[in-house]
Amino acid sequence: MVPAGALLTTENIDLGNLPLPWLGVDSSAANSAVLGRLRQSTGAELETVHQYQETLTALALVAAGEGVAIVPTWR
Repeated sequence: MVPAGALLTTENIDLGNLPLPWLGVDSSAANSAVLGRLRQSTGAELETVHQYQETLTALALVAAGEGVAIVPTWR
């Protein structure tokens, strides 16, 4: 997730060069593995400035413009 207005396009986004830092998660969280794979596949240093444990916290931080996050989806 990224804050509203942070991206100018929705096509082929370079996740390693987003204009905001990544929000980190506890190493035991499922999202941690996803973030690790993302780091590996992009070869980018994804700086994290905040760490969250709850998805709602991540959503609040993204909404406040503090960074971007990998969050689960609900269907």
